[in-house]
Amino acid sequence: MTDNHDYSLQIATQVIARAIKEDPATVRRRFRHWAGLGIVPEAARTGSGVGTRRAYAKAGVLLGALLALLARHGIEGEALTRLSKEMEPVLCRKGLAYFHRSGGDLIIDLEANGNLRAQIRLPGAQPPKSPEWARLTINIGVLASQLSKALDFYD
Repeated sequence: MTDNHDYSLQIATQVIARAIKEDPATVRRRFRHWAGLGIVPEAARTGSGVGTRRAYAKAGVLLGALLALLARHGIEGEALTRLSKEMEPVLCRKGLAYFHRSGGDLIIDLEANGNLRAQIRLPGAQPPKSPEWARLTINIGVLASQLSKALDFYD
């Protein structure tokens, strides 16, 4: 299993929608919007203007799935953009295959001042201190496994 295959918008969003049990049209609309804003990184682009075709790496598909789950919990706009920028370096450096094999958690904390903070806890790492107000935890390992199995069909 490698992370070097790129996927079309259609494949990426179908796989995400199945994995998180979300309406495919909603996932596609959000993913396209996030890609247009640069929140979800493109692996490749062909053409320009109308008819531009973009492709996404496995790490981008994983990031899109995590963003869709956060949006489902009401995290949107600037907060979602900030969280994406915090998560992207780790997700892209480690890749989908790493999280599929090893697991990990995405932890979103709501701090007393109203700020959201993202942490990716890798296996074996110490759990973060308790949040000041609220915490949302997403098991990246389970999500990565579901996405990886579905994407392997297209490899």
